[in-house]
Amino acid sequence: MFFISVIHYIAKLNIKITMGAAMTNNWKKIVFGLLCLCFVSACAEFKSSGRAIGHAAKDITKSVGHGVRDTAKAVGRDTKKLMADDNGKDGQGNK
Repeated sequence: MFFISVIHYIAKLNIKITMGAAMTNNWKKIVFGLLCLCFVSACAEFKSSGRAIGHAAKDITKSVGHGVRDTAKAVGRDTKKLMADDNGKDGQGNK
């Protein structure tokens, strides 16, 4: 909504790009330039915050995945040992 109102305001300024522009159009150009700089810096902030969120999400997902993998391996090893103890075999059907 903010961007729409800014664009509407800029459209109201009716900036004329001519060689013999009046002095009143100079401040409009300065305001327009400052607004452009604000938007560029805002884009950089969004990009850096998005990158931080993305890397954090990747690290969390990786650690959860590794934890699940290690837990599944441990459960598999313990189950194999229990089966070997119960059957007198090595868990693979061999005596």
